[in-house]
Amino acid sequence: MGTLIIQSNSEMQNTALEHMSTFFSNFSDASLHNIPQLIILKIRSRVLEANSWSYFYGSLPHINLVQDPIKSIAPNSILTESTIERPVDRIILATGFDTGFRPQYILRSKGGINLRDMWVQKPKGAIELSAYMSIVLAGFLNMFLMGSGLGIPYANGSILLHMEAQADYVVACLAKMQKQDIKTMEVDRDAQNKYNIQQTLSLEDLIWLDHCSSWYKGGTVDGEPFALYGGSKLQYKELLSSPRWEDWKFIPLYNNQFAFLGNGESLVKAMGGDKAYYFTLENCANILTTGDFQAE
Repeated sequence: MGTLIIQSNSEMQNTALEHMSTFFSNFSDASLHNIPQLIILKIRSRVLEANSWSYFYGSLPHINLVQDPIKSIAPNSILTESTIERPVDRIILATGFDTGFRPQYILRSKGGINLRDMWVQKPKGAIELSAYMSIVLAGFLNMFLMGSGLGIPYANGSILLHMEAQADYVVACLAKMQKQDIKTMEVDRDAQNKYNIQQTLSLEDLIWLDHCSSWYKGGTVDGEPFALYGGSKLQYKELLSSPRWEDWKFIPLYNNQFAFLGNGESLVKAMGGDKAYYFTLENCANILTTGDFQAE
């Protein structure tokens, strides 16, 4: 998804509001006429994918939209803040869940800090508590997060794209560790902080800073959208496509970091590959390439 839909007051957003205003003005129920403003507000909390959801509003005569917040729930009814009690047969829970990033298990850094304690609630401006590219954290050796780190493009489009990009990134890291006999790898804290400073600046132009309560902000109205990536999903994929090894600290398995070179034997030869793989013909596929053995 491009950045136009998530930029504040973009032409695409204004066009969507105009289109929805025209659509809902045709309903006889006056309470539905302000739906477009509510939807735009929700878009600022989470991007709604295009589908037929809007046609459920007012489609049946017994459907009513109640905008009054819930005050309490009784065995057979719901009481809203306007003190109106509405009888119910079923309640479908679509919000109110624990959407935090705290793991359910104990996970400690090399300094003994429990990640559950770090991510209880991210204070505003606390960039040191944010993740590096949503995948790793300074102080946590050989630990990779997939879909569970701060700063992930959850609201920027399909979740599959960033999950695949993260998987490729982790595989590249593991391949480097295996090939070069690396004992531990840890992202540099300064690089992590500078990355998140840039993310904070990027988010200033996006819709998630608007006055709207969201789990992206820890359930607050004016908090930082620490859960999200400050850019498009395609940019995030491009960012992860080539790991920045200069942002990492490596500890080799042996005293000499070049011990992985061993006796000088080529991996291609050791694995029975084509020893002349670099001689190729145009439009002919290689039987074995150096890319099969390189993490970069």
